[in-house]
Amino acid sequence: MNLEVLGVADACHAVREIRLGRPGGGTLPPYTPGSHLVVGRNAYSLTGSGAVSTEYRVSVLLRPDGAGGSARMHRLSAGDLVEASGPRSMFPPVLSARRHLLVAGGIGITPILSHVRAALLWDRRFTVLYGHRPGFAAHLEELRALCGGRLLTDPVRELLPRLLAAQ
Repeated sequence: MNLEVLGVADACHAVREIRLGRPGGGTLPPYTPGSHLVVGRNAYSLTGSGAVSTEYRVSVLLRPDGAGGSARMHRLSAGDLVEASGPRSMFPPVLSARRHLLVAGGIGITPILSHVRAALLWDRRFTVLYGHRPGFAAHLEELRALCGGRLLTDPVRELLPRLLAAQ
């Protein structure tokens, strides 16, 4: 599908959030939380709830040692066009679960953000454990606002095993 860049913003150091929509506007297909888009050869997790919307959001970590996909994504600006696959999910929520324990480290928070939005929409119980390096916590403030006391963070990546064991 052909998508237009609606806007870009820095999610944290080296992570760029990119908002994509249909050229000229319109709704996009809904998707299962945990879904991704493939742009070029790389898959990027969608961070929305999956409900019908007019934009898809992805966050991309700049990888200087990569093959160039993340650098291309970081150079995008509003109005640019990209070709992407339709949303696909390899990480759907378990709808029969009574409680969701969502664990992420670093940029791995992006599909978890999608699960959090959906859990709130569907009024499901959840806890998020997020390990990250100081200054490299993509979407941390957004997660704090969404999760409240259901978010446990580990900025030094030493407490995460203990937090996980306590769950």
